[in-house]
Amino acid sequence: MKNSLAWVMSLPLFLSLACSQGDVEMSGGARVAATSDSAAEPAGSGDAQARQRGSTDQEPASGDAVPQSASGDGIGDVSVVEEQAYEETMVAVIQDGADSAFEESGSGDSASIGEDAGTDANDTVSDSGSPSESGVDDSASSESGADDSASSESGADDSASNEPEQPQALAFLCLSNASILKAGDSQSFSWQLPYDDSTMSVEIYSPDMVTDVGSIMAESANTVRYTAPAMASESFAVRLRAMADNGDEAECALSVQAQADIGVEDDGFLDGLVGNVFQLAPNTNLLPDFSQMQALSSIVVGNLDIPNRAFDTGFPGVPDLFEWFGIQFSGRINVAADGWYDFKISSDDGSKLFIDGVMVIDNDGTHAVREKTGRVYLMAGAHDITIDYFQGPRYHIALQLFWMQPGDSAYQIISPEVFDRPQP
Repeated sequence: MKNSLAWVMSLPLFLSLACSQGDVEMSGGARVAATSDSAAEPAGSGDAQARQRGSTDQEPASGDAVPQSASGDGIGDVSVVEEQAYEETMVAVIQDGADSAFEESGSGDSASIGEDAGTDANDTVSDSGSPSESGVDDSASSESGADDSASSESGADDSASNEPEQPQALAFLCLSNASILKAGDSQSFSWQLPYDDSTMSVEIYSPDMVTDVGSIMAESANTVRYTAPAMASESFAVRLRAMADNGDEAECALSVQAQADIGVEDDGFLDGLVGNVFQLAPNTNLLPDFSQMQALSSIVVGNLDIPNRAFDTGFPGVPDLFEWFGIQFSGRINVAADGWYDFKISSDDGSKLFIDGVMVIDNDGTHAVREKTGRVYLMAGAHDITIDYFQGPRYHIALQLFWMQPGDSAYQIISPEVFDRPQP
């Protein structure tokens, strides 16, 4: 009995040790609750422990209830054999529970052992934040910060978008094509200004060092009208240099044609009708096929307005060519509206008019000044135009092209403004 009492007295110490290893809780020092399911069969484990100790006394059967005293402490009135069996049973329960708990946790694992302890540990982590969960939260915070930053940037963008946009400066350039004017003629020239409220100044000069280069007069904030000199003994180039208030510069170009010349030398940029000049065999009396011939020179004319007059000045590059020559003029003519257009050509010698490849007037042959007319229906827009002309024996020439637009009652010389260079 003394041995039994001694064991009972040492039992709390042993249970305390087992609880520290297996995370088993005790209630009142008398009831032991194992946290592992492996402690569910204490009787069988107790029998094995009894056999190992070599006890010859009666052992309780597996699953039998442990005798208890009337006081309910489960120890006071039991026999030595019963106490010994109880002792071995409780040792097995505690050891099995601790071993099972350690097996579940794994060797060296930092996780808490036992359901209750695990719950407490989770509660603690939930309060303080485990490293992994805290990392997720930190990452979420970081993402939230990025979102806040993006929202801030978006707000800045929205704020910027609400501000009135500054107008973008346009290129300062001449809007008018390089053209050819005769002595005394005038034409308007316009520029594209950088801003709507920009201002500009314009000066006039000639790269050919001509004394009288003509005059200009302002028509609007971006337009001036140029007038060629009343007399021009030779053809010359003119430049209208405009300076915007922001310091940008842009030039419009033109040429003034001398009275004696049919046209000016083609520089590849002047607008108008481009004429290729050919030399003809003496006694030619009809227009040849110019496509089978080699041109000797190229000129540009603003329009065709050469009344009957003497001609002995020749052409650029061929000054001595003033008889037995031919010119094929080509370009584009722009009409404002659909309708029937009447054309008239006056020439000495032969001439023909083609629009969009269709012959409208045939005034061919060797003859003095003669007029012929023709009519064609044109849609609004640009159309190809070709005029073939030839001059026989010296010394007089004539070539004029007129039209009567829909609604007009008389013919008039076609203005240079409606002619463009031929398409490449």
